[in-house]
Amino acid sequence: NPWFCLDRRYVYRKFTTGWKKFRVSFSDTYIDNSKKSRKIVSDAYNSCPKPKSKIFSDLCGKHYTAIRGYISGKNKIPLSTFLKSCYLLGIEPWKELDCCKFYSGSSDRSRFIVFKDKISPDLYILLNWLILEGNLDISRPTISISQNAREYLCFKKLIKLFNDVFEVSPQFIKLQKFKTRPNISSLVVYSAPLRQLLNLRYNIALGYKSREIKPNPVFNFDREDILKILASEIETEGSFARHKKYNITHCDISFSTYSEDYSLSVFNKIKKLGYP
Repeated sequence: NPWFCLDRRYVYRKFTTGWKKFRVSFSDTYIDNSKKSRKIVSDAYNSCPKPKSKIFSDLCGKHYTAIRGYISGKNKIPLSTFLKSCYLLGIEPWKELDCCKFYSGSSDRSRFIVFKDKISPDLYILLNWLILEGNLDISRPTISISQNAREYLCFKKLIKLFNDVFEVSPQFIKLQKFKTRPNISSLVVYSAPLRQLLNLRYNIALGYKSREIKPNPVFNFDREDILKILASEIETEGSFARHKKYNITHCDISFSTYSEDYSLSVFNKIKKLGYP
């Protein structure tokens, strides 16, 4: 992943007001040093030609003494080292990480999330909010979603989703207000592991949103779950309109985004549900 290479380096991005300079933060997060994880790192290490220590160390960007600590179980395993080990062995890493705890680089063991390698309606709803309304900060380990300050129920729902899907503790989720924009509030999640997981596993870019965002892959949910997922898309970038024609009241639903693929996915859901 290029973000690992850009950690602590400066990048420039173009805005309507001109170019801006950002320092990238993408330092390692860590996973539980389980017997299974140690074996994968050990097998990847042993698969390297001689001198194994130097080659595997260069590949992972870690000192060989640290690698010994990963294999012996003394140290938490960096996610980057685990991913590279899986790629060396031709193993699907996210399947191996199912129900694994992810930690930040701090010594605070309460700052963890839990990754579950399964598709669920709640995951899709949360990803819709993050892709369409969210932002993964490029310089800080935070995720934010901004809405009208009066949307208390919306913020409450999102906090529950972060906890249900990734087990993010509510103590690391804050509601932030802006003096310059008093009508807007931002839900901010302080979690380096979650930010890195959203980028690596779900391909959500750091920084401002690209116009080439992609919808979630099609999955065979039941009707009620499709309605809930569709509702999250309408709630983010959609709108309702009512008008009269020939004394008949008509209701319209619209969904507006730069991504044609995302718009088509919303249209296909409406069509699949049998609405004209």
